[in-house]
Amino acid sequence: MTEEEVRFLQQLLPHFPECRSEAQLMYQATMLGLWMLAVEAQRPGLVPFGGYTPADLAALLRPRILPALDFLTTHRQLPALFPHGLPPMESNIVEEVVETPAEPPIDPEVASDMEELGTGFMD
Repeated sequence: MTEEEVRFLQQLLPHFPECRSEAQLMYQATMLGLWMLAVEAQRPGLVPFGGYTPADLAALLRPRILPALDFLTTHRQLPALFPHGLPPMESNIVEEVVETPAEPPIDPEVASDMEELGTGFMD
C-alpha cells in the first residue's frame, strides 16, 4: 500500500469500532470485495457464487451495499438506471392485520347463565 492509502486506512479505522486494527479493517474490505466478485461468479459447470447460496450472499451484501446506494442517492450520483432514486424495497415480512371487534359478542343466554354462577362481580 502507498503512504496515502495507509493514511486513508488510518482515518477510516475510528469510524469502525468493531475493527480493532488496520488488519481487521482490511479483512472486512477484502471480504466485501470477494462477496462482490462472488455475485459475478457464475461460469457454467463451476460452483456458482463461490459456494454461497444466493440467499446467503444477499444477506451478506445487503447491509453493506445499501449504505453505498443511499450515499449515491443523497449525492444524486446514481446511474441513469435509477434517475429518480432507488425503487422501494419489497419487504419479506408479511404483516397480518387482525381486526378485533369493539366489544366481543355475548350471547344473552350465556351471560345470564354465567351470572347465576356468580360472575356478576366482573362487571
